[in-house]
Amino acid sequence: MPNSTRRGFGGRADVIEVFSPRRSGPWHLLRPLHTKVGFFVLAAITLIGFIHFTMTGDTGLADTVVITAVVLFVLSFAIIWQLTGLLLRSRAELTGIAITVFTASLASGFLPLAWAYTVVLSLLTALFALPWSRRYVVGRMWCVIDRHRLRLCLRQTKVRTMNMDGSLPLMLWARPTKTGERIWMWIRAGSAAEDIGSALDYIAPACYAREARIHEVRKLTTLVAIEVIRRDPLSKPEPILSVLKKYIPVLDKNRSAEGTEAIKAATVIDITTTPVEPVAATTDRKSRKTTAPAVTAAPPVMVGGEDLSDYID
Repeated sequence: MPNSTRRGFGGRADVIEVFSPRRSGPWHLLRPLHTKVGFFVLAAITLIGFIHFTMTGDTGLADTVVITAVVLFVLSFAIIWQLTGLLLRSRAELTGIAITVFTASLASGFLPLAWAYTVVLSLLTALFALPWSRRYVVGRMWCVIDRHRLRLCLRQTKVRTMNMDGSLPLMLWARPTKTGERIWMWIRAGSAAEDIGSALDYIAPACYAREARIHEVRKLTTLVAIEVIRRDPLSKPEPILSVLKKYIPVLDKNRSAEGTEAIKAATVIDITTTPVEPVAATTDRKSRKTTAPAVTAAPPVMVGGEDLSDYID
């Protein structure tokens, strides 16, 4: 198994980890059948079961015992599980090829071979020519590319992204977003989301993107999502349209013109031209109370028909 390094707090790789042989999965459980003892035990159990069910006249169960033994022995080979994983990872490509072959065979049943190929090529051209179908196909193609590139990046990266058995996280599904793609992953036992987060600097260039982010689910930390940022919608020169734009003509029509005209002239009354004579205080001899003189209120200051006396000190 390959070596791996875990990134320290300073960004450097300070711990070297060596992966042990894989000890999990169905292939590991069936691995003892490759030994001499396991093979002879399987053969003996199969022979005893076949003879027993044959003597009792139940040939169906006898054939089932033999088929089960053969299937278990075949599944004990690691290459079978590797081919199964390859087929699962290539399901999108295989589905596209199957649809294309089926369409070509269906068209060849009604048309000549040359016309059948022409029909298939025309459909593929129309698929990429129409805007809505092109966006759909290109978005799914990037999702498939991201899954393959992400798996390769996690295997080749210099930080630890798989457990000690060498098992990578499971790629569940990938969906296109407005900024790129989102890949959901299932973290295996022995690894954590922090290990995947430390490899984001490698994931972005591996997926031909500008940036990569990780999103952790709070309720289930085993499930994480990798956000592949490929474009920024807010960086476009087009203005952001708002639904309030259609209400602007209505607001302009109902808007009042009050207070929008500039003041052309102002009439100011000068209060200093009116002299105010002081009045002495008077004293009542009987009650011996002093009465203050009455203060004459200043005339109001009028500007443009409005009283500004309260605003003038």
